[in-house]
Amino acid sequence: MEAATLTGEYFLTGVREMASGFLIQPDNTFQFFFAYGALDRMGSGTWSVKGDSIFLTSAAWSGKDFSLAKSSKTDNDFINIVIDHTNPMLIRHTYCSLHNGAAETWTPFDQRGDVQFPLQEVNTLALQFEFCPERFSVIPVDEKNHNEFLLRVEPSLVEVFLENFSLQINGTALIGRHPILEGKEFRYEKQ
Repeated sequence: MEAATLTGEYFLTGVREMASGFLIQPDNTFQFFFAYGALDRMGSGTWSVKGDSIFLTSAAWSGKDFSLAKSSKTDNDFINIVIDHTNPMLIRHTYCSLHNGAAETWTPFDQRGDVQFPLQEVNTLALQFEFCPERFSVIPVDEKNHNEFLLRVEPSLVEVFLENFSLQINGTALIGRHPILEGKEFRYEKQ
């Protein structure tokens, strides 16, 4: 299929109360968007065609959506982790684990952006934003005796990263999975 025929805006159909789609551009780049309530996610990258499918690939994810701004040893008899961010929606939907994200070890941050754990040696901090469940960040801790950690949110937090994501070209539609939603077949109609 020629690029000129394929380029355009494709919107997700048949899924209520959300908007999602792709902008396929003539320069072989794409943009992806997803909007559901107050949550907006986006992605971008390049596309190519093989046979009757389009393949979308983004730049690689950095591996972390949170970064360690600073850490210190205090006289507290607990571990205190703070997110330096003013958005209460983001903060109260973020979870932390001191055990590499193992099941049953996630603890939510409070509305101020703090979470406390019993005093222990910390090797890593694992963080996950509830509305981006496809990944979590693991931050190594070099100073094992530190018990106070200040974290920053990286701009990539809500970005969607695609790797060889394929959609079948079917006339004026693209058919296949969704980058975020569960299910095997979604339809995106060209506008």
